[in-house]
Amino acid sequence: MKFRVTLKEPDSFHDAIKFAAEKEFKSSFSGDEKEASADEIKEEIKTFLEKWVRYSEYITVEFDTELGTATVCEIKS
Repeated sequence: MKFRVTLKEPDSFHDAIKFAAEKEFKSSFSGDEKEASADEIKEEIKTFLEKWVRYSEYITVEFDTELGTATVCEIKS
């Protein structure tokens, strides 16, 4: 059996993107340079996620009980 679940997690994606960007540039830059670089990487991550995450908060997962898998579904335009 296959079924899909759509989850709405606005804070989770926002927080994860912020954490990843800050971690990436933590030791490379300081002050204003660090913040500007973190903002750039945040935008890169958001652009990458657009394939699977709608409006930076919705994600759909398809579960297959026969195969024992869970797959993140791509957004169809």
